[in-house]
Amino acid sequence: MNPFRLPKGRPKFAVPIDATQNACIIMAWIGVAISIAGSYLALQYLPETIPTHFGAAGVPDGHGSKMTILLLPGISLIMNFIFEFVFRLPACYYNYPVTITIENAERQYRLSKTFFSTMRVLTICLLVILNAVTIHATFRQQLNVVVMLGIIFPFVAVIFVGSLLYTVKARRLQ
Repeated sequence: MNPFRLPKGRPKFAVPIDATQNACIIMAWIGVAISIAGSYLALQYLPETIPTHFGAAGVPDGHGSKMTILLLPGISLIMNFIFEFVFRLPACYYNYPVTITIENAERQYRLSKTFFSTMRVLTICLLVILNAVTIHATFRQQLNVVVMLGIIFPFVAVIFVGSLLYTVKARRLQ
């Protein structure tokens, strides 16, 4: 099965990038740049062996080379390239919670592109924050679990609630 085969009956046309989507693209690339720059700067001051994993109590239980601090920025960079590739695909290839018709295609395509851009920037921001917390914890040799959970859960909740809101709005615009 060809993954780039247009679903039967789905109209194909380009939807221009709007200001919100463009802002999300720029913010995501800035986030990746901040993550790379912050890790590079921290790398100069880190010992040769750093904590790479923290247990539930926040105490390091895994160690590795200081170069592992570049892992999250690398993942952010790769993910952002993947997001960029998928965003540039015509919206008619996306999956939708509703049937796409000629009447609702433009509204649905615009909504899906905005949703995708928003999820992109939220995902990259979460990775940037995780990287910053990791760098901070590496210098302290301990992870503040409450702070970590206080950062992760709101982001995951926003992504989850955002997905639900997108589905509701897509159904209303049907």
